Amino acid sequence: LFENFCAVCHGVSGAGDGPIIPKYPNPPAYKTAKSRALSDATIYQVITEGRKLMPSHAPLVSSDDRWLLVHYIRTLQGEVK
Repeated sequence: LFENFCAVCHGVSGAGDGPIIPKYPNPPAYKTAKSRALSDATIYQVITEGRKLMPSHAPLVSSDDRWLLVHYIRTLQGEVK
């Protein structure tokens, strides 16, 4: 899921360095204090509704899969062991 929907912009490790950069501005890196401070619900909402240049992924990613993406993002942040 992450590789298909997120890594192209956010990069494989979530550093905001996906292959479409610098054609588009860097998206937020997941390991920043600001990204780590986001609640799981906020991350889910961003995936669902989009934010700034990021489009909504709701039509493409099921609700259950969006929660799996939240968990994976937390894993990239080192929050989940």
